[in-house]
Amino acid sequence: MDNVDIVVALYKENLDWISPFQSSCIVYDKGNNVPLSGVKKWSSLPNIGRESHTYLTHIVENYNTLSDITIFTQGSIHDHIPLDPKKVFEKCVENSRIQGFANFDNNAFCNCTSWNRINHIDKWLFEITNGFIKPAELTFGEFWDKIFVNRVRPKTNLRHTHCGIFGVTRKRIHKYPKSFYQNILTMLGNHSNPEEGHYVERLWLYIFTTSD
Repeated sequence: MDNVDIVVALYKENLDWISPFQSSCIVYDKGNNVPLSGVKKWSSLPNIGRESHTYLTHIVENYNTLSDITIFTQGSIHDHIPLDPKKVFEKCVENSRIQGFANFDNNAFCNCTSWNRINHIDKWLFEITNGFIKPAELTFGEFWDKIFVNRVRPKTNLRHTHCGIFGVTRKRIHKYPKSFYQNILTMLGNHSNPEEGHYVERLWLYIFTTSD
C-alpha cells in the first residue's frame, strides 16, 4: 500500500497479525513492550487517554508529513473485528480514496440524542461503575460544543466509528489546523481510561467529515 501508514495503538496485545504489512506500521507502545523489528517506526507513549490519545498524538506530531492515507487501528484488532485485517485495510484505503474517510462499520450508530451522558452497557458499564473508567467532567454535548465551538449538534443518532478502526486522507485531516487536534489532546487528561476517550471514539467521523 503506497503512501499509506497504519498507526497501531498498542498496550499489551500480540502483534503477530501485522506481519503482512508491518513495513507500513507505525506502532505507539503504551505497555513497555519489546520493539518489533521490521516496522516503519516504534514509539513509546505514556499509558493515558486510550487509543484516542495515540491517534491524536500521531496527527499532531506528524501534521506536516502525513501520508496520503492513514489507517488507525487498535492493537487488539481480532478482539474488535472478525475479518482478515489485510482485507479490512485494503477496503479502508479504497474507500478513503473515494470518500476521504472510511469507517470500519458504516452501519454502527449510538444513541446520543439526549447529549447528556453516554449510555454505557456491558463491560463499559461495569468499568465506569467500578472506577476503571474516569468519568468525564463534561457531558457529551458539552464536549461536542467545546471541540466544534459553533457547529450544530446532529439531531439524529450519531454514526459511531465502531471499534476505533478507520482510514482517513491527509486532506481530510488538514481541514482543521494542528491546534484543533492539540486542543482535543488536552481534554483527554492523564488517566489511562478517561470517559473523554469514549467521547472521541464517537466523534471521529464528524471530525473528519463536513456532513452530519
